[in-house]
Amino acid sequence: MRIEVRDDGAGFDPQAVAATGGGRGLKNLARRAREIGAELSITGTPGAGACVAVSWPGS
Repeated sequence: MRIEVRDDGAGFDPQAVAATGGGRGLKNLARRAREIGAELSITGTPGAGACVAVSWPGS
């Protein structure tokens, strides 16, 4: 199963956010994905939106 949320808003640079320790929301998303054995993918480009995806194997 995969859930993906995209937008075309302000976007951000995920590497820059990670380098500063990340935001609380992104940390919570990562923690929750780990708790259910899922993989979290965060991509973004300043000025061009972002995509957050969670995928995990089905049962």
